[in-house]
Amino acid sequence: MLDRIYTAQLQKTIDALYMENYGDFRDHISYKKPYLAITLNDELELYFSCLKVGGVNPFYVTQPEVLLHNLLSNTTSKISISEVFNYLTKATWWPSPHHQKAIDYWLDNLVTAEKIPQILQSALSFSSPLITSELLSLVADRPFHPFAHSKGELAPLTTQKEIEVYWWAFKKDDVINNMESIPHKELLLSEVEDKHIAEKMAQLSDDYLALPLLETQHRYLKLDENQYGGIDLNHVTTIGLPTSSLRTLIHNANPTLHLKLSTNAKTLGAIRSMPGRYLMNGHTAYDFLNEVINETSLLKNRLFLSNETHWWVLGKQEPIVKNLGVIGCQVRHLPNFCQDQNVTPITMSALSCTYIDPWENLGVEGDKWSLLKDLSVHFIQTFLTLWSKGIMPECHGQNTIVCYENNKFKCFVLRDHDTLRICTPAIEESGFTPPIYTIDTSTPNNLIFTKNEDLFNYFITLGIQINLYPIALATLKYTDRTESDFWEMLQDIIQDFVETQPISEQTKSQIQTYLFDNKTWPFKQLLTPLLAQESDSTGMPSKIGSTPNPYQSLSVSSYETMDI
Repeated sequence: MLDRIYTAQLQKTIDALYMENYGDFRDHISYKKPYLAITLNDELELYFSCLKVGGVNPFYVTQPEVLLHNLLSNTTSKISISEVFNYLTKATWWPSPHHQKAIDYWLDNLVTAEKIPQILQSALSFSSPLITSELLSLVADRPFHPFAHSKGELAPLTTQKEIEVYWWAFKKDDVINNMESIPHKELLLSEVEDKHIAEKMAQLSDDYLALPLLETQHRYLKLDENQYGGIDLNHVTTIGLPTSSLRTLIHNANPTLHLKLSTNAKTLGAIRSMPGRYLMNGHTAYDFLNEVINETSLLKNRLFLSNETHWWVLGKQEPIVKNLGVIGCQVRHLPNFCQDQNVTPITMSALSCTYIDPWENLGVEGDKWSLLKDLSVHFIQTFLTLWSKGIMPECHGQNTIVCYENNKFKCFVLRDHDTLRICTPAIEESGFTPPIYTIDTSTPNNLIFTKNEDLFNYFITLGIQINLYPIALATLKYTDRTESDFWEMLQDIIQDFVETQPISEQTKSQIQTYLFDNKTWPFKQLLTPLLAQESDSTGMPSKIGSTPNPYQSLSVSSYETMDI
């Protein structure tokens, strides 16, 4: 199993370097069957065991063996997988000066990746498909990212089945919240637990509110800084397993009730806190999305939302745009039907898990190609409809849940509404009033756009490249189809959408241009922003680059220009 895991990590490394073309990577490689040779300098090359295939990334890593070849002495030696980035960062073309950062991310990634057998075993032990899919999503993690499993301080959560929260009391005057509700009531704790916390709070004045904290924040208040005068209630509650994001916990008695917790722990360059403006924007986006769904026939009964309107965050005295939300939590409710006996809710990224057959293990039966096609049809129709109205959710596989009922597609459920991107002119043209977000104008804006093309970039990057495409790669091996068949099928679905949906000629033309005519597609870079970052931020380091358009770069005769 470890060999498969190491091979997958090497594959993600080649995927990222090639697709992002990091440091002009493609200019420094050659295929010397059966190896991909990466030139480091005039003297050294790295050899990865690869097959050359017809795909977006033409190199398929076959085994976890990496060789160092000395061109001057014509000698070859094996290096350990842990040393891969020690050599890559010394390449003459490697652009980032922060060599140790890349090496540390890689080593941290390997530590968690080696726990995959344990996480898989745990995933397959649950009868709830939602819980199983959350853990399979953790196993799959971010596609094409060589450091995806680097979890920093949160790494211990990856294998914990019963994660505890620590209860602290804070003055209500310091708490920003938008609903008159109390966390321990919202969490549906046992009568004994609820009574115990109520008794603890009764010893304080009515001016206090009890909030649950992750252990990282409990330690932070104990050892580092307690600027809000929090009072440790000396009470711990077991909530349950983590979702794929690790800091959101699944209620052990109700898998549709989730608790998202703030932390100042950092993973992949981002402080995983919950800034107040994010929570406010998420509530605004939730209300807006519900309005659009209810008034759009194609979306009604096909798209549902996680209710994320109950939240609490400290820092009421601070300007909201400067609030980092280092102490905070949110209670989330998935739709009630997710608990129905014949409904199978699945986190979409679970379907990209390559170590097992995810469809079979999640209880969805049917021909794999037909399942992939049907999922793609509903996904394209749903999210292109939203885009045509100037709306694009963060539709990657961790945020999007697909529900099946008796092996048939039922609907999607979206979560994490604080990243709902909008194009205000397109929303107004659709007859809706754009939501008003609270924005920190001192940081780059990637929520509000004036051109729908900018919004479409996120459909390509989040919707296709890092959601549907990885699912296709994982599914195709259980079919007699190829990657080219997938791209052709996707084109047919999009063409059908263009021909049958009530959208303007301009919108049809834009879809044609952005998806099929442009020589390049946008690509959400992974390595460039992360390894160039000088300091941590509350959002993932992000930058949009470009990568060859598969409809232009893959020589498939059946890719024809759409007739619109």
